[in-house]
Amino acid sequence: MFGIEFPLNYHYNREVGHWVPNRDELIHRLLDRRNVGDIDFYREARSGRLNRDEFTALQMYQAETEKLRAKFSADGVLDANERRTLEQRQRELDRLYNTYVGGDYHPRYQVGGYRNGDRMDAAIDQRMINQYGRIYDGIRNGELTYREYNHVDNNLEAISRYRGYAGAYGWNYNPMYKPLVHSALDYNSNLIYDYKHNWERQWLRYFLPVIA
Repeated sequence: MFGIEFPLNYHYNREVGHWVPNRDELIHRLLDRRNVGDIDFYREARSGRLNRDEFTALQMYQAETEKLRAKFSADGVLDANERRTLEQRQRELDRLYNTYVGGDYHPRYQVGGYRNGDRMDAAIDQRMINQYGRIYDGIRNGELTYREYNHVDNNLEAISRYRGYAGAYGWNYNPMYKPLVHSALDYNSNLIYDYKHNWERQWLRYFLPVIA
């Protein structure tokens, strides 16, 4: 599809298993004046410009950035290298987003922490992926408003931050973090279900589609 351009103009992002166009800092500043965020993901999922795999890959990349941010912040300080790493990940998220909204890709997200290192818990990773898939389905069929999406997405990012701060990174390993994370995921799963099956709200939106 892309042919020989890949080695020259693209780089491979291992975490989402996809090629992303290179951009120097000047072009990045001109074309990406702001960082992408939740409202972009919601809008493009609603329109269909992001498919389910793209949406999940972007959301998981963002969630794992939050997990890494919490790991870096555990000592109360972000040093220059840590700050640089987080900034690079945000730029990479912007590039992935701009790639995905411009075509129909199906990235296979490689779970497991920052650059496939610091392996965490595969069962928790998979539960998060499943919930993002359910969230995408709810956005596409109109069962989740932006406000509701933002709530359940923020819960998943909070879970990611907790994992980075309290969990499986060796020096601050806490064996109790997994039950707490699973309990939080149970709550968020039920919340997604409740939002998607709010029949009274859905009935009202049929007559008043502007309700959020």
